[in-house]
Amino acid sequence: MTLVMSIDGGGTRTVAVVVDETLQELGRGQAASANYHNVGLERLRYALWIAADRACQGAGCAFVDLVALGCGLAGAGRPEDRHVLRRAVAEVIPVSPLVLTHDAESALVGGTGRREGVVLISGTGSMAYGVNAEGRSTRAGGWGPILDDEGSGYWIGLSGLRAAVRSYDGRAPATIVGERILAALGLSRMKELVGWANRRGSVKEIAALAPLVGQCAQARDEIAQEILSQAGSKLAALAGAVLRKLGMTDAACEIVLAGGTFHHQPLVVQALREEMARCAPQARPIWPRHEPALGAALLALMELGEYGRDPD
Repeated sequence: MTLVMSIDGGGTRTVAVVVDETLQELGRGQAASANYHNVGLERLRYALWIAADRACQGAGCAFVDLVALGCGLAGAGRPEDRHVLRRAVAEVIPVSPLVLTHDAESALVGGTGRREGVVLISGTGSMAYGVNAEGRSTRAGGWGPILDDEGSGYWIGLSGLRAAVRSYDGRAPATIVGERILAALGLSRMKELVGWANRRGSVKEIAALAPLVGQCAQARDEIAQEILSQAGSKLAALAGAVLRKLGMTDAACEIVLAGGTFHHQPLVVQALREEMARCAPQARPIWPRHEPALGAALLALMELGEYGRDPD
């Protein structure tokens, strides 16, 4: 049996799985974030080791039994970052060959089953990454909450907060978003949002308000519906930018929808599909075939020559 470990190290958590050559899962482990730009190399090593050790325990194997390791890590987009991360991974999980890439590529490969197509990610942040038939890759978005992250959970939550205060001032139509947010935060007055935003309004806490906007939209609040419609259009713009740069606007291709926003905000998906039908009618938004952790496993199996370019 061919035993391969794959690791998906994101900004929120690290997932390690041990699989065989058919992608059957044999063991799984989980730990905290492995984005070294946020947590540093020491905590990254610890998260990798914890997740990998738990996965091996579940599979009843040791590191020495593994024939390859695939890693898709947040913060590995630049060559210099991959050099640093390759050394860090090798120090705690001494398995060769090691296939190391960024988490967007592992999400793409997991989603499509091959190194081709586009992955559109909307979780706390947002970005798009794609690879064309010639192997050329590019990305759009991923600039962070200050500069970008349009269409993300953070953007939706922030848009809800802004709509609430504008409505309170009389600068925008009435919306139930404000009262829902106040209730969720345990606040009694709109002006208390200022203190909350200054003391506790982190990116994750603001992103956590996105489901409330979704609930208001489901209750037919027009302002909330407009926020989600705009989010879908902005995410379509990310995918469209990647398609244009790769010369794939008129090509039949798959766009993997990855991240919690797509799974919890159907109005965002609807708006995205409508916009993509206009700007890239041959592109087909799909749900991922496999999770990103299995995408890293596919990359490792490709390195071993035990998995082809086409899925199934």
